[in-house]
Amino acid sequence: MQERIGVDTTFTIDFLNGDCGAIAIAKGVCSEALFITPISIFETFIGLAVKQRSPEERRIAEGFIDTLEFLGISKESAMHAAEMQASLIRTGKKAQVTDVLIAAAYLEIGCKKILTRDQNFAKLGLKVMNY
Repeated sequence: MQERIGVDTTFTIDFLNGDCGAIAIAKGVCSEALFITPISIFETFIGLAVKQRSPEERRIAEGFIDTLEFLGISKESAMHAAEMQASLIRTGKKAQVTDVLIAAAYLEIGCKKILTRDQNFAKLGLKVMNY
């Protein structure tokens, strides 16, 4: 059975920019089920638009994203994310709202790992697969 692994925006951007570490880890998990949320897609394409990347670079990014399994943010994920964020606030910790939503979506489907350089996902219950 394939392991479910989440993909974060930092990984997507690093992979598209040819980061050797991102490419190496991608090769190591290519047989697993890799998921991406609309939040990471949005953040990736915002970066491309702000940097005024070429239509070809946007097509490459879209092609890469199309190889991943799309995972929407369900009502249950959003409610779980709210509880996660409230718990962090009560303990004096902080996390980006978008990161909490991403983590909750992955946790909902039993995904325990995420490809990212962002260590904050560890406090959200995901094992960070750094590169």
